Amino acid sequence: MPEKLLHLKNTLHIIPVSSKGFFSKMNIIITPDRAAHLTQTIKNIMFIRIVGPPLRSFEPSKYVKTWLLRGRHSAIDTNSKSKTKDEE
Repeated sequence: MPEKLLHLKNTLHIIPVSSKGFFSKMNIIITPDRAAHLTQTIKNIMFIRIVGPPLRSFEPSKYVKTWLLRGRHSAIDTNSKSKTKDEE
């Protein structure tokens, strides 16, 4: 197969064959709690659901380390500033 067509071939392998799978995934993502999300956010979540690896294979520790090394605070950091009502 020509190399120019290889990307197209790989892309076709990730496109859902039917809309049934697409809509079932959308119904899982768009819940009453998430109904206010922007269309772009829903689109991004759908893309990750369809194309991305399974969640059980995601290893967040390297991303957390990068986040913390950039000087950001963890969710359980008690030394971070709390917002005052004026800042909100």
